[in-house]
Amino acid sequence: APRDDATLELAVEFAVEFPTPCAFRYPRGAMLLENGRFPAVPFELGKAEYLQRDGEILLIGYGNGVGKAVAVADLLQSCGIKSAVLDLRFVKPLDIETLIDASNRFDKWFIISDGAKLGGVASALSEAVMFNNLNGVTIYSFEYEDEFITHGNTKKVEESLGLLPEQIREKICSILD
Repeated sequence: APRDDATLELAVEFAVEFPTPCAFRYPRGAMLLENGRFPAVPFELGKAEYLQRDGEILLIGYGNGVGKAVAVADLLQSCGIKSAVLDLRFVKPLDIETLIDASNRFDKWFIISDGAKLGGVASALSEAVMFNNLNGVTIYSFEYEDEFITHGNTKKVEESLGLLPEQIREKICSILD
């Protein structure tokens, strides 16, 4: 899943060159992350990418959730909490090597995607943590609940679900207190 317009182009290039059919996700409307904030690195099958390596906690974004994770990291920085940010890039296959590294460095993972909580990115990561014995990791999901989501203006819908960057920052601060 691309995080901005530049990585969307790279995702298309990856899909064209991939030997079998593959799918990639991109949001309706605009990407949240502005182009140029991070270098656009070509996709490598099953490889995640750290955008910010150092921090007390790890924010894992997927697709347009990366832009939201970066916004949350910026908000947390303003109140003294430094966050690492990982662009997951793939959910099939997951980058187990990077997840093992992350489990050695961070005990709290905050997952941000524009998908459903059940059967979504956090579920896949929870299974990876369990099956790879990545003990000590606690996963917090900022994804949609398993219910019908009313369609409409994305910002208003996310606000009603408590999934705006400011709302996520508040929830993370309350978890860390």
